[in-house]
Amino acid sequence: METKKTRLNQLYQIARAHGLAHSKGDFASLIGVESSSLSHALKDDGKIKIDNVINKAEHALMKAGIDYGTVTGQIRDGSDTAS
Repeated sequence: METKKTRLNQLYQIARAHGLAHSKGDFASLIGVESSSLSHALKDDGKIKIDNVINKAEHALMKAGIDYGTVTGQIRDGSDTAS
């Protein structure tokens, strides 16, 4: 099972692959979080709730028309309990 940290990194890589973000700063802007918050979430250091950042990232990709579930072969259904 993938971790939340891995999931967020996958979403970042998907955004990069589709030209939506060229840097972590671009990705933070795309999903509507501060760069420092994204950095803490990508490290999963406990300083920010990673679930909130994942949800924002998934919403941003859906809004951009990217079916991230198909791209990664996984569908996020809210049952992920990995830390």
